[in-house]
Amino acid sequence: GKIVRFAQGGPLEVFTETGGRPLGLAFSPKGDLIVADGMKGLLRVDREGPVEVLAHEAEGQPLMLVSDVAVARDGTIYLTDSSERHGYGEQLLEILEAQPSGRLIRFDPISRTSTVIARDLYFANGIALAPDESFALVAESGRYSITRVWLTGDRRNLKEHFVENLPGFPDDLSFSPRGTIWLALHTVRSPLVDFVHSWPFLKDSFAGLPAPLLPRIRPYGLVVELDDAGRPLRSFHDARGERFREISAVVEERGALLLGTFTGSAIGLMPL
Repeated sequence: GKIVRFAQGGPLEVFTETGGRPLGLAFSPKGDLIVADGMKGLLRVDREGPVEVLAHEAEGQPLMLVSDVAVARDGTIYLTDSSERHGYGEQLLEILEAQPSGRLIRFDPISRTSTVIARDLYFANGIALAPDESFALVAESGRYSITRVWLTGDRRNLKEHFVENLPGFPDDLSFSPRGTIWLALHTVRSPLVDFVHSWPFLKDSFAGLPAPLLPRIRPYGLVVELDDAGRPLRSFHDARGERFREISAVVEERGALLLGTFTGSAIGLMPL
């Protein structure tokens, strides 16, 4: 539940604690920190650290698992809600069900209203705004894909496939200074998980197993760079997960990649 702050060469300090599970962070034009909290909803943290709940529902539907957030230059907030049925800690159930209940939501900070602009997403996860803010890219972890949702023009609020049949579970994504897209994949695809999707009774059996008996995630580190058409340019692998694995976020900064992980206890730095 902690959000920590550090500068290069400086000490690590706790900026604030949300009391939930902060999963995505973005700064607003005013300098406030906007937080996607998987348990608490959409939050705002000012420079002094107090936490304010901006939204816990959208169009009458509770926010069950807010996973990421992006802020436009005019202050409009976009967030992903991964599921309409399952909350934090129940991610595996959503993946096994393979039913599209994720949403992309627009939050207006002036009117403080939340509007659903895309529905029926398979575990909507990471989100990134295009440099010109004409569209958003949303990682659909439950379908090994990335979807583009148009935010402006005649196609506004329409969604289309951007990348399909990815080699792993996509998590967070970000644009590089060159306009390419960095994608973090939590792990590579599992032949077992792909197989059980054809057999509902097997999925029911998996869902009922106690945590120690569930299939383990393969320790693997993987990030991919895509061009503006979704074609892969290059990828970096830690095939045994020895240095850095289960990568949940990737950002290019000053000629290096900063890597986050959902389960680890460190931030990775990889010079390009």
